[in-house]
Amino acid sequence: MESISTASAEDASLFEIDKELEAAFDAASLEEEQMGAITEATKQRCLDLFAELGKKVDRIASYVRATELRARAAKEESARLAARQKIAEGRVVQVKSMLSYFMQARGLKRLEGELNTIRLQKNSQASMTLDPLALPAVHYATTIMLAQPDWMRLLEALGSSELKSTLEAAVIKHEPNERLIRTELDTGKDIPGAALVRGSHIRFA
Repeated sequence: MESISTASAEDASLFEIDKELEAAFDAASLEEEQMGAITEATKQRCLDLFAELGKKVDRIASYVRATELRARAAKEESARLAARQKIAEGRVVQVKSMLSYFMQARGLKRLEGELNTIRLQKNSQASMTLDPLALPAVHYATTIMLAQPDWMRLLEALGSSELKSTLEAAVIKHEPNERLIRTELDTGKDIPGAALVRGSHIRFA
């Protein structure tokens, strides 16, 4: 490889410069050991390599900063586009909702245009409505979190009143067990405070 001291920093990697620096230091140590002093040429060689190393470091730093700026700009653009997407999707939902209301209020199943047809179709799956106050306790799910020692104590002493406060404090959430409710509603079971409602959606053809 061409001597780095006479080549530009662009033509040498950090590893190559480091290798040459190590060789230059070895030469300097050998000269001092054999001759009692380091020659001016070797000193200059080390200085030149340090200078090349500085150029390389500056180029790398500049590249990283420029890349960070591009990444930041892309992130900002992505956020801007995401916001525009959210607004556009919201408008689509709004227009479809208005169309659905218009067609249901007039008992229409379809609207015909010169090029397009708008249909009001039933959803393939019914959505679920819940009244938490009327829902039986058996249709609730409670999630708790216990430390392992507390869990072991609970297993060993299920009847202990001492664990009541621990269990109460361990409750993370208490909410309707929607999976169980839907399963039972699908089988035709009547559950107070729960119902399946099949809505409609707009389709363009």
